[in-house]
Amino acid sequence: MQRLLLAIIGGIGAMGQAAILSHDLADCYPYKIMSQPPAEFYTLIARVGVVIAPVAAMAVAWWLCRRATLALPAVATLLCPAGYLLVFVGAHIVVGVEMGTTANFDQTTPMEVAYDFAGVAGGLAAAGVGVGAICGFVLKALFNIRARGEQSSPWSPPD
Repeated sequence: MQRLLLAIIGGIGAMGQAAILSHDLADCYPYKIMSQPPAEFYTLIARVGVVIAPVAAMAVAWWLCRRATLALPAVATLLCPAGYLLVFVGAHIVVGVEMGTTANFDQTTPMEVAYDFAGVAGGLAAAGVGVGAICGFVLKALFNIRARGEQSSPWSPPD
């Protein structure tokens, strides 16, 4: 039960991170107005990443945290932005984007955009690990309090 609740908390965090990163790529400057690669390229990355990153993060976190269930939300919210970043970098490699091109109207290069995206993903990962760890500890404490309460309950059957 505890592991399932921690997975739900981690999944909510991972989906929120994926939604933020998707919004950043599909709707925000500079991605929305890029011409090289085009804005549609970043919108496609957003659509693929918003599905793949949280699902993969939860699957890997579930597998990694078999024994350390307390870490499940922190691991999931660490892996989701990392997975999204892998989708981002992988798309650039597969398409063969020239990272140094300055063909955009404001001379923004795809490399600058990649660094910006990596910074946003890194910030979300750091925040997710912190919040996930806090949630794990709080949930463990609540389960411990509940277990102690059940042991000392006057309604418990005698031993």
